Amino acid sequence: MDNDFEHYYNATIRLKKENAELNARITNIKADRLTYCAYCGEEFPMDAGGTPKAVSNHIHNCPKHPIQDYKAEIERLKAQLNKVVELVEFLELPNLPSGHDDFIGYGAGKHDARHAILKALKTTQ
Repeated sequence: MDNDFEHYYNATIRLKKENAELNARITNIKADRLTYCAYCGEEFPMDAGGTPKAVSNHIHNCPKHPIQDYKAEIERLKAQLNKVVELVEFLELPNLPSGHDDFIGYGAGKHDARHAILKALKTTQ
């Protein structure tokens, strides 16, 4: 019986030690967790909560990420829109007929087509 006690006691000590080692290993694995940008390969550590905030921030500046194409397209479209606005501001457009105050949903009380178009264009910027 003493032999059984000693056996179980030693097994318990051994298992507690093994459990502590495994917990330490899990902690190390979590600390070493990395994620990466799929477009340029740059590596980033995972945040404590398991979220890769660094990657999220990186995406907006990564030259290889497709979001850069979208940003460039947005800037190109803004430049085109600004040219249209400049052109409309330059044009002498006729007044709208009475009763058409809501041309394009803007300009209530105003009969100036140019004003209505400009207001519509500027709300899209």
